[in-house]
Amino acid sequence: MGSGRGKTRRSQTARPQLGVQTSTPPGERVIQDWKKWVEFVKNDGLGEVNVYEYYLGREPWQATHLQSAKVAAELFADAVALGAVVLPSPYKAEDFIFQMDTLGALHVSLKRNIGEAERLLNIDYFLRSDQRVGDDDVGYAMARILKAITALI
Repeated sequence: MGSGRGKTRRSQTARPQLGVQTSTPPGERVIQDWKKWVEFVKNDGLGEVNVYEYYLGREPWQATHLQSAKVAAELFADAVALGAVVLPSPYKAEDFIFQMDTLGALHVSLKRNIGEAERLLNIDYFLRSDQRVGDDDVGYAMARILKAITALI
Protein backbone atom coordinates (compact mmCIF):
# COMPACT_ATOMS: atom_id res chain seq x y z
CA MET A 1 0.00 0.00 0.00
CA GLY A 2 1.10 3.54 -0.65
CA SER A 3 1.92 5.89 2.15
CA GLY A 4 0.09 8.90 0.73
CA ARG A 5 -1.97 11.28 2.79
CA GLY A 6 -5.22 11.11 0.82
CA LYS A 7 -6.35 7.74 2.13
CA THR A 8 -5.21 8.60 5.66
CA ARG A 9 -7.09 11.89 5.61
CA ARG A 10 -10.25 10.20 4.32
CA SER A 11 -10.14 7.62 7.12
CA GLN A 12 -9.74 10.40 9.69
CA THR A 13 -12.89 12.05 8.36
CA ALA A 14 -14.92 8.91 7.75
CA ARG A 15 -18.13 10.52 8.98
CA PRO A 16 -19.61 12.99 6.50
CA GLN A 17 -19.32 16.57 7.65
CA LEU A 18 -22.44 18.68 8.05
CA GLY A 19 -23.31 20.36 4.81
CA VAL A 20 -21.39 17.86 2.65
CA GLN A 21 -23.75 16.11 0.28
CA THR A 22 -22.73 12.46 0.07
CA SER A 23 -25.21 11.10 -2.46
CA THR A 24 -28.04 12.07 -4.72
CA PRO A 25 -31.33 10.17 -5.07
CA PRO A 26 -31.22 7.00 -7.20
CA GLY A 27 -31.38 7.73 -10.91
CA GLU A 28 -29.82 11.18 -10.57
CA ARG A 29 -26.59 12.12 -12.30
CA VAL A 30 -23.14 12.74 -10.88
CA ILE A 31 -22.87 16.24 -9.40
CA GLN A 32 -19.57 18.11 -9.54
CA ASP A 33 -18.73 21.11 -7.36
CA TRP A 34 -15.15 21.84 -8.33
CA LYS A 35 -15.03 24.89 -6.01
CA LYS A 36 -14.80 22.45 -3.08
CA TRP A 37 -11.75 20.82 -4.62
CA VAL A 38 -10.09 24.19 -5.27
CA GLU A 39 -10.78 25.24 -1.66
CA PHE A 40 -9.31 21.95 -0.38
CA VAL A 41 -6.14 22.39 -2.44
CA LYS A 42 -5.76 26.01 -1.33
CA ASN A 43 -6.62 25.53 2.36
CA ASP A 44 -4.35 22.49 2.75
CA GLY A 45 -1.49 24.14 0.83
CA LEU A 46 -1.42 21.41 -1.82
CA GLY A 47 -1.14 23.55 -4.94
CA GLU A 48 2.57 22.85 -5.41
CA VAL A 49 2.64 19.34 -3.91
CA ASN A 50 3.39 16.58 -6.39
CA VAL A 51 0.25 14.48 -6.94
CA TYR A 52 2.24 11.20 -6.71
CA GLU A 53 4.01 12.29 -3.56
CA TYR A 54 0.67 13.20 -2.02
CA TYR A 55 -1.07 9.93 -2.86
CA LEU A 56 1.80 7.43 -2.94
CA GLY A 57 4.27 8.99 -0.53
CA ARG A 58 6.96 9.60 -3.14
CA GLU A 59 7.48 11.32 -6.47
CA PRO A 60 8.56 8.79 -9.10
CA TRP A 61 10.97 9.74 -11.86
CA GLN A 62 8.48 8.22 -14.30
CA ALA A 63 5.15 6.88 -13.07
CA THR A 64 4.26 3.26 -13.79
CA HIS A 65 0.83 2.32 -15.07
CA LEU A 66 -0.01 0.84 -11.68
CA GLN A 67 0.98 4.08 -9.93
CA SER A 68 -1.08 6.18 -12.36
CA ALA A 69 -4.17 4.02 -11.80
CA LYS A 70 -3.69 4.27 -8.02
CA VAL A 71 -3.39 8.07 -8.18
CA ALA A 72 -6.51 8.32 -10.37
CA ALA A 73 -8.48 6.16 -7.89
CA GLU A 74 -7.25 8.16 -4.87
CA LEU A 75 -7.95 11.47 -6.59
CA PHE A 76 -11.50 10.34 -7.32
CA ALA A 77 -12.01 9.03 -3.77
CA ASP A 78 -10.82 12.34 -2.30
CA ALA A 79 -13.14 14.32 -4.56
CA VAL A 80 -16.07 12.19 -3.38
CA ALA A 81 -15.03 12.44 0.29
CA LEU A 82 -14.82 16.24 0.00
CA GLY A 83 -18.24 16.55 -1.63
CA ALA A 84 -16.62 17.93 -4.80
CA VAL A 85 -18.16 14.91 -6.54
CA VAL A 86 -21.53 13.56 -5.45
CA LEU A 87 -22.53 10.15 -6.76
CA PRO A 88 -26.13 8.98 -7.08
CA SER A 89 -27.31 6.55 -4.42
CA PRO A 90 -26.30 3.73 -3.87
CA TYR A 91 -22.87 4.33 -5.48
CA LYS A 92 -19.71 5.03 -3.48
CA ALA A 93 -16.15 5.76 -4.60
CA GLU A 94 -15.15 2.22 -3.55
CA ASP A 95 -17.55 0.76 -6.12
CA PHE A 96 -15.20 1.64 -8.98
CA ILE A 97 -11.98 0.03 -10.21
CA PHE A 98 -9.22 1.95 -11.96
CA GLN A 99 -6.75 0.00 -14.14
CA MET A 100 -4.20 1.10 -16.74
CA ASP A 101 -3.49 -0.99 -19.80
CA THR A 102 -0.02 -1.40 -21.29
CA LEU A 103 -0.64 1.48 -23.71
CA GLY A 104 -1.40 3.94 -20.92
CA ALA A 105 -5.18 4.06 -21.22
CA LEU A 106 -7.13 4.15 -17.97
CA HIS A 107 -10.02 1.71 -17.69
CA VAL A 108 -12.72 2.60 -15.17
CA SER A 109 -15.30 -0.02 -14.28
CA LEU A 110 -17.77 -0.94 -11.59
CA LYS A 111 -16.59 -3.73 -9.30
CA ARG A 112 -19.81 -5.61 -9.92
CA ASN A 113 -19.30 -5.47 -13.71
CA ILE A 114 -15.57 -5.44 -14.48
CA GLY A 115 -16.18 -6.53 -18.09
CA GLU A 116 -17.84 -3.21 -18.90
CA ALA A 117 -15.29 -0.43 -18.66
CA GLU A 118 -14.85 3.10 -19.92
CA ARG A 119 -11.45 3.59 -21.55
CA LEU A 120 -9.72 6.95 -21.15
CA LEU A 121 -6.87 7.53 -23.57
CA ASN A 122 -3.86 9.68 -22.64
CA ILE A 123 -4.86 10.01 -18.98
CA ASP A 124 -1.22 9.34 -18.11
CA TYR A 125 -0.37 12.64 -19.81
CA PHE A 126 -2.68 14.58 -17.50
CA LEU A 127 -1.46 12.63 -14.45
CA ARG A 128 2.25 12.82 -15.32
CA SER A 129 4.78 12.22 -12.58
CA ASP A 130 5.63 15.96 -12.52
CA GLN A 131 2.03 17.12 -11.94
CA ARG A 132 1.11 19.11 -8.85
CA VAL A 133 -2.20 18.64 -7.03
CA GLY A 134 -3.25 22.17 -8.03
CA ASP A 135 -2.36 21.85 -11.74
CA ASP A 136 -5.06 22.38 -14.35
CA ASP A 137 -4.16 19.04 -15.95
CA VAL A 138 -5.10 17.24 -12.72
CA GLY A 139 -8.49 18.94 -12.89
CA TYR A 140 -8.82 17.94 -16.53
CA ALA A 141 -7.98 14.32 -15.64
CA MET A 142 -10.67 14.43 -12.96
CA ALA A 143 -13.23 15.77 -15.46
CA ARG A 144 -12.44 12.88 -17.82
CA ILE A 145 -12.73 10.38 -14.95
CA LEU A 146 -16.13 11.81 -14.03
CA LYS A 147 -17.30 11.52 -17.62
CA ALA A 148 -16.37 7.81 -17.51
CA ILE A 149 -18.10 7.34 -14.13
CA THR A 150 -21.24 9.00 -15.48
CA ALA A 151 -21.26 6.70 -18.51
CA LEU A 152 -21.01 3.63 -16.27
CA ILE A 153 -23.93 4.53 -14.03
